[in-house]
Amino acid sequence: MLKVKGLSITFLSIVALSFSPVISLAADSKEESVKKESVEISSKIDKALDSVNTKYQEVESLKSEVSKTEETIKETQNNIKETEKSIEKRTVLMGDRMKNMQENNSSMGVMDAILTAENMSDFFNRVYAVTVLQGAEKAKVDSLAEDKAKLDELRGSLETDKASLTEKQSTMEQEATSLENDVDSLKAELSNNQAVLDKLSKDKMVKEAKAKKVAVEVANRKEVEAKAQTRETAEKEKAPISSTTKVSQPVKEEVATPEPETTPEEPKPTEPSSGGQTMQMEATGYSYTQPGLSFYTATGIDLRQNSRVIAVDPGTIPLGSVVEVSGYGIAVAGDTGGDIVGNRIDLHFNTIDECKNWGRRSVSVTVR
Repeated sequence: MLKVKGLSITFLSIVALSFSPVISLAADSKEESVKKESVEISSKIDKALDSVNTKYQEVESLKSEVSKTEETIKETQNNIKETEKSIEKRTVLMGDRMKNMQENNSSMGVMDAILTAENMSDFFNRVYAVTVLQGAEKAKVDSLAEDKAKLDELRGSLETDKASLTEKQSTMEQEATSLENDVDSLKAELSNNQAVLDKLSKDKMVKEAKAKKVAVEVANRKEVEAKAQTRETAEKEKAPISSTTKVSQPVKEEVATPEPETTPEEPKPTEPSSGGQTMQMEATGYSYTQPGLSFYTATGIDLRQNSRVIAVDPGTIPLGSVVEVSGYGIAVAGDTGGDIVGNRIDLHFNTIDECKNWGRRSVSVTVR
């Protein structure tokens, strides 16, 4: 009879303790769904960041081309001015010569020089010399005019190229801004998912704590009642039937009610201390492929899916911030480290060789 009671007590305890996993099944399913969605969002963020960096590189390249074109235009304009001065100088010189010839009857002197030739051969030589001199002056002016025309054409072409490059630069900057907005939206979505995960985790802990408490209380109560009943039966069987015999009363055990479990206080969010500002920091590299390192960051980002991550001191740069690091690009502040304090940051690379190539550098960090 006692064994049967003992078995029933054990069975009740097992049933009570089995409530916890049944209660958490729905929460586990939702939690896995949210985690899967977070991984997909992280992958989208990584692709968006790559696109942003590509666009910024294209913008910088276009800026460089625009700058070179402006320098060429400036040089061409200077050449045009010099050519115009030369044409003007040659034209004035030719005009002065004609004027002198008219004032001093030089034309007659030239004719006399030709007509006073000693023979026909000398005559033709003198005529040829005068023709060559006059032709050389005209050819020089014509050549300078052609050079000016070519320079004017080149300047027009360069101005067209500059306008086209400027338009492309503006388009690229707009696309980069649009991609940045996409990153911000994905970041907000990922943050919302993290908040849902935190709430699910907290609710799950509370439910499990309550279920365990109920199970323990049920098991303790049944066990105490069974022991009391067993003692009472045993004492009745042993005690002699006598008027002077006092029947001992069963001793009732007191069971200490377990203290309610308390959930740890959630950390308060860090107030952004440098939003929009640029800071000078020391940067080293790290990779999840290094021995002993996990591919998950302190904020739960999977580095295999989203590799563009930096480790920061949350007191200096808030976790979750989108930052721009000189020489590295745009990334998410999504990890921490024991040595990452103050103006120290760690940049994630996919390979150890990339980390070695980076070494330690002084960089400028802008929180966007």
